[in-house]
Amino acid sequence: MFQLRHFAPAAVLGLCLLAVLFAAPAAQALVDAQTHRYDDGWGPAGLTMTRSGADRIELNFSLDQWSLGQMDVNGRTANTVKMPGVMLPNDAGAPDLPGLSRFVALPGGATATVRLIDSRREVYYGVDLAPAPVIPLDTDAGPLDFTRNLDIYNEDALYPASPVVADGIAPIRGVNTAMLGVTPFQYNPVTKELVVHRDIRLEVVFEGGNGHYGEDR
Repeated sequence: MFQLRHFAPAAVLGLCLLAVLFAAPAAQALVDAQTHRYDDGWGPAGLTMTRSGADRIELNFSLDQWSLGQMDVNGRTANTVKMPGVMLPNDAGAPDLPGLSRFVALPGGATATVRLIDSRREVYYGVDLAPAPVIPLDTDAGPLDFTRNLDIYNEDALYPASPVVADGIAPIRGVNTAMLGVTPFQYNPVTKELVVHRDIRLEVVFEGGNGHYGEDR
């Protein structure tokens, strides 16, 4: 498991990489993948904390490599986006963009909001992005279901609406946590534009709470 450098008191707790690599049948294998590499990121590859305070933390995400490939989906060629080691299958039918999630520790009773401070972007045009398939059961022997969610694919808007999000509060070993999600890609299925966030600066702001982490004893 990847570990961040130690920062106190508002350290990211149990930095959990939710990465799943989905292996498709040979008939749907990637072909002609174009790999893009960067060596001038704003920070180390991945998610690192740059500032820790009583009411917020600031983080940097830098992308050092990703690939744009092709695959056969229901008899037509569609594009795929891959990020090494951090491939998170999206909701079935939505554009299949990779992302990562991390647990962030919260003071007792606090909620969290995330704010995008800055980003460095590239835009790619003419991308026909494949939807995420329905994850099959072990007993399913048929082909993967790549049915598109038309509520998303027919909307002239970037998906997801923001590359960063904080959602949900759950206790882990007596400490409240929120889930921070970073998706360094956004896609407009109508204009077929793919936005790649090479670097992202963001902050997680703690609202309310008692300023203490874990249970008071």
